[in-house]
Amino acid sequence: MSRRSARAGSGGPCATPGRWWTKLLLVGGGYAAALVVAVAAVTARVLLQPDEDGSASGGMTAFGDALCFLGVFGTAAVPATVAALVFLRARPLFWQIASLLALAGSVTGMAALYALLTSHSAAAPPGAWSLLAPLRLVLAPLFALATLLAALLSPLRRCRHVLLACTAAEAVVLAWALLFWLGAAR
Repeated sequence: MSRRSARAGSGGPCATPGRWWTKLLLVGGGYAAALVVAVAAVTARVLLQPDEDGSASGGMTAFGDALCFLGVFGTAAVPATVAALVFLRARPLFWQIASLLALAGSVTGMAALYALLTSHSAAAPPGAWSLLAPLRLVLAPLFALATLLAALLSPLRRCRHVLLACTAAEAVVLAWALLFWLGAAR
């Protein structure tokens, strides 16, 4: 019996030929569907709520459309992400790398929050990080959702704990940023 046929009979992640293509098409199709839903949502928003001020608030309208797109895409992509994570449960290296990347992402979230909270001091002019910090903080809900899904599906206990800690860090960063922005809006 050849080595390949022995693996095929073991019922592993790629037990039958073409099975990995099926998984790839399923996940890719899920993300493509999420993209279509997000584009449709932004298009519907543009058609149902015409811009009355014209170019006076074009930048704000475009940013609002981008936020709408990200929110709808992130929500609609949850099933595809769950499918991808389920398919990758048998790959411990993936979970180790994912937990390290999530940890690095959480550190950037905390740095962005620090930059936001200290950017209004008159002691120093704003740097590049202070100007980019709000963009990173806007992505905090998507990072929190991604790390939560990964934590719930991680087969490795150590990685699950790291991913849960990253989810909590993103939630704290988001809460502080919202409190800061809502307080600054008064």
